[in-house]
Amino acid sequence: MRFKKRYLLYEIESCHQFYSNDILSAITEAVQTAYGDYGRAVIQKVTYVKYFDSNTNTIIIVVPRKHCLMVQSAVCFIKLIKNKEASLRSLHVGGTIKSTKKSLLAQRYQALPRAFLECKNKEEREKVQASIFESCSGKLESQIEASAYKHRKNTVKTTT
Repeated sequence: MRFKKRYLLYEIESCHQFYSNDILSAITEAVQTAYGDYGRAVIQKVTYVKYFDSNTNTIIIVVPRKHCLMVQSAVCFIKLIKNKEASLRSLHVGGTIKSTKKSLLAQRYQALPRAFLECKNKEEREKVQASIFESCSGKLESQIEASAYKHRKNTVKTTT
């Protein structure tokens, strides 16, 4: 039987920078607070980060389908990550990584024109223009795939 999972796409709303492990530990603590030792034991070994981008503050977390609602409800109560104010905003819940990546790309495509209008000087406009050109040429998809591969490579899974 295959491992059925859900991909949760979140945006971290904070002015602070975090590592993917910080966010994962905050989620684990929130599940323990809401559901006790049972909740922590159920998700601790099987929940992991598939993709994390500290520039855009987006993260894709993989959870078992059976316990997806448990994780989603616990994430609502996260107010602090590493003793710094932060919250997670749910953007998408998907059954496949492909649909989750599509949603992530759609979010980024929508954000680029708004970022262009908010630029204050020429250097910022050039950076945003470069991002727009990258997204049109397909480089954005390859960056997401490369980052997901890097996280997959760095993730150590234990089997029992």
